[in-house]
Amino acid sequence: MAASSGGPGWCAIAVIDVVSRKWLATVVSAEESATQVEIAFTRALVEDGKEYLLDELACGVVPDNDERVPVLPAVSDNGPQMTSKATAVFMAAARIAQHFERPGTPNDQAWVESFFGHLKGEFPHLDKITDPGDLEAGLDRLRAFWNGIRLHEGIGYVTPNEPPPSWLGISNPTWCIWSDAPRSPRRQPRAAP
Repeated sequence: MAASSGGPGWCAIAVIDVVSRKWLATVVSAEESATQVEIAFTRALVEDGKEYLLDELACGVVPDNDERVPVLPAVSDNGPQMTSKATAVFMAAARIAQHFERPGTPNDQAWVESFFGHLKGEFPHLDKITDPGDLEAGLDRLRAFWNGIRLHEGIGYVTPNEPPPSWLGISNPTWCIWSDAPRSPRRQPRAAP
């Protein structure tokens, strides 16, 4: 799932746990490629306390007969950075199962649209930041606020850092990655004659 776009040509890639609403990691870059996806998921694994998956990946050893395979599902769009062979190899090695939204059905990832809506609506200054380092630092500060202070209605008016109320039945994480790059302006409808 993505965060906010900055100046010309900058985009942000973010990883969000769609169950707990926790914003795990952000990468700001001039491009969206498998490299940025790998960096984003690596940061997310560390943030979520799953460094052991990276250790296994570095050693090239994935335990056989491990009922934990795959460890995490990741939901994303069908963008080339997510469907590339390099991303598929990294995700499989890190034991992250990929699931892609159905083309032409934005409701498949309504939580992503909600995240963008809240982030851009509550923090409109992000679109005016032109320096990528400043944008990433600003997003990191907002991530701390998002996860530790801001209450989320969808998880029982708690923060993502708090355990959700038991009546919600939330237990298993599902990660979502999305990117938000600058888009061309929409065409304006013609005025009626």
